[in-house]
Amino acid sequence: MKGIGWALLVLVLMLAVALWWLDWNHLRGPLAEFASRELERTVSIDGDLDVELGWTPRVHVHGLRIADAPWAGREHMAEVERLSASIPLGSVLRGDPEFRDVVVERPRVHLERNPQGAANWDFLEDDPDEDPPRITALSVHEGHFVYTDAPLQTRIEGQLYTEDGRTHLQADGTYREAPLKVVGQAGELPALVDGAEPFPLELEIWYAAQYLSAQGAFDDPQEPLERFTFTLAAEGDDLGTLLQALDVPAPDMDAFELSGEVSRQGEQWRVRDIQGRLKETRLERGELHADTAAEPPRVEGELHLARLDVQNLFEFFGLDAPPEEERERLLPDDPIPVDWLSAFEVHVTLSTADAALWVIEGHDMMLDVQLQEGTLRIDPFRMSVAEGEIAGAFQLSSRDGVPGFVTDIGLRSASLEHMLENTEAAQFIRGRLSGRIELEGRGASVAEALGEAEGQVGLALTRGALDRLVAEGIALNIIELLFGDGEPDQRVRCGVAAFDVGGGEMVSELLLIDTDERVITGDGNVDLREERFAFELEAHAKEAGGLSLQTPVNIEGSWMDPDFGIEAGEAIARGAAAALLGAVAAPLAAVLPFIEPDAAEDHDCQALFQELGETFEEE
Repeated sequence: MKGIGWALLVLVLMLAVALWWLDWNHLRGPLAEFASRELERTVSIDGDLDVELGWTPRVHVHGLRIADAPWAGREHMAEVERLSASIPLGSVLRGDPEFRDVVVERPRVHLERNPQGAANWDFLEDDPDEDPPRITALSVHEGHFVYTDAPLQTRIEGQLYTEDGRTHLQADGTYREAPLKVVGQAGELPALVDGAEPFPLELEIWYAAQYLSAQGAFDDPQEPLERFTFTLAAEGDDLGTLLQALDVPAPDMDAFELSGEVSRQGEQWRVRDIQGRLKETRLERGELHADTAAEPPRVEGELHLARLDVQNLFEFFGLDAPPEEERERLLPDDPIPVDWLSAFEVHVTLSTADAALWVIEGHDMMLDVQLQEGTLRIDPFRMSVAEGEIAGAFQLSSRDGVPGFVTDIGLRSASLEHMLENTEAAQFIRGRLSGRIELEGRGASVAEALGEAEGQVGLALTRGALDRLVAEGIALNIIELLFGDGEPDQRVRCGVAAFDVGGGEMVSELLLIDTDERVITGDGNVDLREERFAFELEAHAKEAGGLSLQTPVNIEGSWMDPDFGIEAGEAIARGAAAALLGAVAAPLAAVLPFIEPDAAEDHDCQALFQELGETFEEE
């Protein structure tokens, strides 16, 4: 536009000399040569050149063509059927030419970037020391353009025109090989050149299966992408696809619906009034700030969720297991995406009044999420659940491209019947449950990482009870062998399960359940790699003068197809049973504080310590 403008200015000066007797077509060659020198690209005028004389002459150029880059596959980059403009002589004499009522009729423009990244419009870049031409009105009639970008695997074709003082855009094609459609309206085009006021813009974009709408303005039309404020709304089946389209490193995700106000001032971005959902996780409000000048870029903020379902969130980020009928293993074996861990840094706090941790319902969840130097940390993590609390920390990192995790999560004095209220087990067991998981491992998937895990796992049940009548309907043989045929409601005074974990195998350090009528002990293992388990449980009936061992019970199977069939073992002598029980007292006293200090101090568990010790001494 700059070269054409100056060419028109030269034309006006020639008009002052030529006056009425000149055939304007004689000036097509000199005018085209002047424009060619200014643009450093061949310009031709293949149609008539007309001038309407007056104090504000009006110039009409027909058949204007600008050659394409030498490497492009076409002769012309731009063709304009007719270009018209009025130029006040006073502005020319002042050395500040003004172009009024510029009309561009049926322009055809081809914009292209080749595989090496060179663009065929590079010659149009303005000198920053030169003022842009003054255009007071600009109309485009039946404009057509094609944009091809080899590095981005993109081809877009569309129409651009003005109507009722607004600029209209319609385009479709492919962006990064995915279907794209754009419909938009903007302010008057001269405002982009003038830059005195914000330039309004409304856009609707359909990309793949994602939809985005934007309403706002460029604060500085001279640098439109550097300073702007827009209200955005987006939805689709994969937020990751939309972020990747914007060159934001992100894994494949799931369905989403988001809205908010996005503003940019240079390298500082802000997103306010964030609302929406990520799959079924609902965002109530939030604000994020991003500093893209930092290396790597940094994101900070707070998000408050109406509800957070952790399983749903795992599924959203593609970490869920496939449907049961489609998988052979219970643990997800899809690769854990870790490339994005080093792409940026994050410190975001998430909170919600309503939460779910898989089947466990809770409230008042808070997560402090930090991503720094390629390591994702959630510390602390807290959630009130079933009159108790789950709290701890989780870490995910990558070394040589292999994910690694460290977790330390504890459950404190939760009501078991409330925790399991959505499961069948809630019908027959209740009590206060505490637990702790300390694990770390490395592997390309969740299954592989747990298959290499090291650490400790422990559970403790206090003040519990077992409804035998309901339980027998679920596992009749096990209940009869372990708990006998006593009272229908069996009190569970203290129950403990503790495991050492190494090489992906959980080996029992202690298995113990103390009821009114029996003490149950056992040992066994859980193979995290093969997803199998095997336990031997022994019931010791409480009798006058001590304990007597009943027939041991063996339980084993796979996680996906558990076999709760019972294989009875051989009974052992009363003296050996007492010695075994006495040996349990020491690990019990050591394990409980690891699981939960309150469980170690529980009256019934303390009584069990004493009883086991006395039994051992008597024998």
